[in-house]
Amino acid sequence: MPRSTRIFKKRSGKIYKKSEKAVTQVENLSPNVQKTCCKERKIPNIDDSFSAENTGVEKHFWSCSFFYFECFLCEYTHKFSSSDFHEGTQIATVITRYVYALRSIGKGAEAGRMFCAVTNLPQPPTRFQNYNKRLLNATRAVCELTMQKAAKEAIVENNSDNNIAVAVDGTWQKRGYTSHNGVVTVTSMGTGKVIDVDVLSKYCACKNKKNHETSCKSNFRGSSGMMEVKGACNIFKRSLTFHNARYTKYLGDGDSKAFEAIAKENIYGDEFQVEKLECIGHVMTHGVETSKTKRKDERASFI
Repeated sequence: MPRSTRIFKKRSGKIYKKSEKAVTQVENLSPNVQKTCCKERKIPNIDDSFSAENTGVEKHFWSCSFFYFECFLCEYTHKFSSSDFHEGTQIATVITRYVYALRSIGKGAEAGRMFCAVTNLPQPPTRFQNYNKRLLNATRAVCELTMQKAAKEAIVENNSDNNIAVAVDGTWQKRGYTSHNGVVTVTSMGTGKVIDVDVLSKYCACKNKKNHETSCKSNFRGSSGMMEVKGACNIFKRSLTFHNARYTKYLGDGDSKAFEAIAKENIYGDEFQVEKLECIGHVMTHGVETSKTKRKDERASFI
């Protein structure tokens, strides 16, 4: 879908000025009401002291508005906003949640602008990348913390033995072994929780491909199929550093090359050899495919 060329103007808040009607309302009020003060929270009837002409929007920033109430009985004013703010910053949390919601469903800035246009909302902030970085740092911190807790639960589940059994599997952004991005996950077989992940990427946006920039996300060279092998080796090598645990039992695909690479490198030494566990589902699938191939060969030979 082509990007919209229409220019959306930002909505500006309207400040309502105090009118002469408020002065006449004070004179018509009863003496008891005139003596009350909003600052002391002694308002017998809020409709008698506040009116629509004494309220308004002081400032408007996308979906976050700053409101104020002004009492015509005294000089007391009350200001508040429709959204909280991140501690020590002027960034509204509603904007961060908006970006997080779009990223959770796999959408970006262009989809957000289309959504705001259809729903008749002001256009979102143009600097989308700043919020992506903020969300990345927050999710990374939460991810590391939860994986550390999951690793401790796995050790406790294994009778406080740090030699645990894990399931290793890799996935790619798209099929066909042509993907530029891949992820390898290690899951505890005792608890079923993810205890480590490794993200691999071949995508490079640097102008000079030989001298990569410090912000370059590319960390893998080779075929996409070897991402699982590289990621599994990285995770097994840092298991003692991250979780003080050894992954001594490996559950993976029947034709996985990652186990062969791990066994060849002998990561934990001769004392702690990694044992290969076979997945029943993969064995059955591989056996059925093998039998079908043999039957086809036998029929072809009779013909």
